[in-house]
Amino acid sequence: MSSHSASCSSETSVDLSEAFRIMILNKRFACWDDFDIALKEFQKTTYTRYIHTESRLLKDVRFKCLFVTFNCTFGHKRKSEGLKVKQKPSKFRNCQSKFLVRLEEQGYVIKSYNMLHNHPCSSSWMVCDPWTRRLSSEEKENLKPVILHCESADEVIESIKERTGKQVTAADVKGMKATPSTGECI
Repeated sequence: MSSHSASCSSETSVDLSEAFRIMILNKRFACWDDFDIALKEFQKTTYTRYIHTESRLLKDVRFKCLFVTFNCTFGHKRKSEGLKVKQKPSKFRNCQSKFLVRLEEQGYVIKSYNMLHNHPCSSSWMVCDPWTRRLSSEEKENLKPVILHCESADEVIESIKERTGKQVTAADVKGMKATPSTGECI
């Protein structure tokens, strides 16, 4: 992760406005699930990930939220440097990319957005985000023998990549080995 953190410069700028307009902006979604499917496809296509930062929930099953604000997963500010701040790599880049989706007249629409990212949007960059490395319950169960019996983290990393296509880190493997029976690894 540190190599990706170090490679990001303040000059990096990726504008995904056109892809956002085509895939999400110019559509009205009849229910939350339709919006969620479109968002997942957008994230997969553009190598991005957005997280909920603010929302108001509804009791209606079809319309789960009145509104939701999504921010880029790299959007938090980096911790300030100082004597008491532990120096370690961080995925946070203060990325300003975000959007607001709101329920209007029986459908979800985008009310505002900013698709300008201050980091690369690529598969190799997404390795910095732990959510993209996270294994499903089924993947964890299928890989349990490999995790328990391989002594080398490199062997486990390679096996996971071959079987799932996900690129995990040595720290992820260490966490998996520490809690193999609970299924709460990475």
